[in-house]
Order: sequence, then structure tokens, then C-alpha cells
Amino acid sequence: MGLTQIELATRLMLREDEEVSAFARQALQDDGVAVLTGHQALRCEKVGDEKFIVVDAGGQEGRLAFDVLLCAVGRVARLSGFGLEELGIPVQRTVVADGYLQAIYPNILAAGGVAVRRRVCA
Repeated sequence: MGLTQIELATRLMLREDEEVSAFARQALQDDGVAVLTGHQALRCEKVGDEKFIVVDAGGQEGRLAFDVLLCAVGRVARLSGFGLEELGIPVQRTVVADGYLQAIYPNILAAGGVAVRRRVCA
């Protein structure tokens, strides 16, 4: 049984340029990974000793057998407790940053586990 990546979005790495997404997909496929985009994982089932993940792709359900399942369901940035609000740095689900990952103060960078939303530099 091979390795399969199931992705709900229409492509991998939506926050990146399409070329980066295509490169990542090709690299995975070159390593033998089946990449299924536009597939929603619905549930897991067990029939006898076999385990399946049920996916929906365009209204069609399908079942994929698996031995081991690794589930990554996204992440939420931890933005409170750093004093960003007191500095006037707007935080919601992201930190606003420029192309160099700088917040409104150039010595404060938004990187790592923080989702970055780029602002236009004047």
C-alpha cells in the first residue's frame, strides 16, 4: 500500500504561488506519493480487519484503504500574550506584515507558526 495525501483545496500550499504548489506536488509524486486534491475526508470505516477513509470528490464518494492514518487539520496562530496589541500591531488570526515579514515595526517579524497576511508597502 502506498502513501496518499488527501487535500480539500484545489492545490497544495494555497498560500504559496501556483508554481511552488506545482513543484511541491511534483516532488511528492516523484517520491511515489499519490496526491488527491479537491477531496474532502468524510470519515473512517473498518470492515473486518481492513480500514478505509471515505472521501468525497465532486459529489462522488470513494474509499481508500489504509494501514496508518496521519491527520493534519490545520493550525491556529498563538498571538496573545506577546504585547503586540499594546504596541498597536493589529492581530486577528494573522499578523499584518510586508514582503520581508516585518510588522509595522521593522524589528518585529511575523514568521514560524504565525499566518502572515502581507500589506502593501508605501
